[in-house]
Amino acid sequence: MTSAQNTETTAQQEQPGPVEMLGQISWLMMQSPAHKHFFYADAEWLIMPALIQKQFRVFRKDGQPVAYASWAHLNEEAEQRIMQGIIRLKPSEWNAGDRLWLIDLVAPFGGEEEILQQLREQVFKEEKIKTLQPAPDGNGMAVVEW
Repeated sequence: MTSAQNTETTAQQEQPGPVEMLGQISWLMMQSPAHKHFFYADAEWLIMPALIQKQFRVFRKDGQPVAYASWAHLNEEAEQRIMQGIIRLKPSEWNAGDRLWLIDLVAPFGGEEEILQQLREQVFKEEKIKTLQPAPDGNGMAVVEW
């Protein structure tokens, strides 16, 4: 095997393909109380657009996946639906505008704050990002911008 082939093999191992990524993300969702009741068919609208658009990150510890985050650049119409709690986006809406939203955060083993901090510093930098979180008063959801 040539050194070029060795390098290519290493790069492929470091950057799993979409099938392997889908498997890792699905496994993380099965570990998450908030996600484990999703139907596998939901991957088509909840995971695959993020993979195709490369608008996601899988976080690892000791080489194993421990968390997943996905985001979308929404137009006004899609943003309004998200704000109403309608989270199902069309594939074309994941990169349709300038309104950055964190669509999903799956962290079944904890560490949400550290993950959000890494996203702020490494991915979003100076960009504002919105997400839905449980409202402070416990009634419904609230839009949080950071």
